[in-house]
Amino acid sequence: MGIIIKPRKEYLILNIKDKWFFDRVKDFDIGKIILKDNEALITI
Repeated sequence: MGIIIKPRKEYLILNIKDKWFFDRVKDFDIGKIILKDNEALITI
């Protein structure tokens, strides 16, 4: 399974409110998303 993102046309919505780390990062700004072959890294 792959992820294809078309700039300004298709996008992902990630809901992290129910994740274990949300309380630690809720006031942070999300930076770049780095897509790798088998994972997506969200910089904060």
